[in-house]
Amino acid sequence: MKKALIYISLMFIGGILILNGCKKDKTAETIDSDTQTAQDNSLAEGTFNDVNNIASQAVDNGSYGHSQCAADSRRKCHC
Repeated sequence: MKKALIYISLMFIGGILILNGCKKDKTAETIDSDTQTAQDNSLAEGTFNDVNNIASQAVDNGSYGHSQCAADSRRKCHC
């Protein structure tokens, strides 16, 4: 009984030491995630601006994808 208790105690302490020794360094992850968020935000903002410019040009030029409707204003278009 004593040997089993000692054996189980040593296994428990060994397991704790192994699991405690496998911690990751969190400082590197924090720095990377901050710059990644800024890059993602910049990409999204640039894409939104591009789409907005394309839509503005389409409205200004009168082209909505139906060139015949835009060229002949008398024509009834079912867009």
